[in-house]
Order: sequence, then structure tokens, then C-alpha cells
Amino acid sequence: KIILLLGVLLLTGCTFEQEPVEVNVDAAIEAYLAEHLDEIQIDATINISDMNDLMVELIEQVDKSVLLVGNVNGSEQVNVTGTAVIYKQIDDYYYAVTNNHVVESATSLRVYFENHLFEEAELVGTDTETDIAVIRFQTDKEVSISSFGDPDELKRGQIVIAIGSPGGITYFNSATYGIISGVNRYIGIDDTDGDGIDD
Repeated sequence: KIILLLGVLLLTGCTFEQEPVEVNVDAAIEAYLAEHLDEIQIDATINISDMNDLMVELIEQVDKSVLLVGNVNGSEQVNVTGTAVIYKQIDDYYYAVTNNHVVESATSLRVYFENHLFEEAELVGTDTETDIAVIRFQTDKEVSISSFGDPDELKRGQIVIAIGSPGGITYFNSATYGIISGVNRYIGIDDTDGDGIDD
């Protein structure tokens, strides 16, 4: 006990100082990069002004084919909204694809345009497994039909634009862009063909 007490007394009030170590972080990073990375050279010239104009033009081209879908319940209130894309016209009807979870259990459906204008729509068909639904509607408002590209031509890193209405009519046809993160990625769904394996 005496030895322990003496050790505590000796340590009380003692401070241990460590010599400061000076490190030049910038120089260390430059040295690491010089040793481990090869210089990447890309032969390209990018005009930001031209790119901005192109983005605006692309969005304007498809803007009239992107609509907001409203799921109307029994009290005539829109309780779920989503985005739809017009992909074809047959006679006086425009057909649009949307998500099944947007339209399921709806008493009626509406498609909204700018300025809160809307038309009644009807459900054509759904696929709960892939969460896809098709609706159709008639209108005399200005709309356009989107054309679909070849998914086999997609490459990782290509620029893509997303247009839709997150949060309802308040953010009607918001636009953003990014890049394709990867291709040939699959989402597992339940066994739809009865072979005992999830598709």
C-alpha cells in the first residue's frame, strides 16, 4: 500500500510532453500520387455554354411528354402522386407508363399538366411484380410522345437527365441530371413464371 501511494504521489502533477511532429501534407500527397498514379489524358474540349444550351434543349424536347399522375381516393382527394411518360397515341387516346404503386387502389386517376390543369385518366393494365402500370387519357392540350432508345447502347458514365414531379404538383416536372452508374443490373422479383426460382 505504501509503494502504491508513493507511486501515485510521484505521478500527481506530472505532465508528459510529446515532441510536435511537423508533416507537410501537400508534399506527402504529391509524392504519393507521383509514385502510384499515371497521368490521365483526355483529348476533349468542353464548352460549358454549349453544354448548358444542349441540356435546356433536351429537356424542352421531352417536357410535354412527362406528366404528373394523381391517384384520387373516395373523398375526391389526391392522396398519391407520381410521374408518367407518354409513349404512344392510338386514335384520340394517349398512353403513358407510370408506377403501379402510384395508381393502385385508386377510385379515379388524373393526369396533370402545367398550371394545375388536369384530365381524367383510366387504368389500362398493371404489373405488380415490376411495379409498372399503363394509363390512357384524352386531351386537347399540347403534349408530345417520347421515343425510347436502345438500352444496349447505354454505357457507364454517359450523362442522363431525369424529369418528374417529386412531392406533387408543387415541384411539377423538376429536372436534374447525372451519369449512368452501371448497366445490366437486375432487381430480384418474386417467381412469376412458376419455375421455383425468383426472377
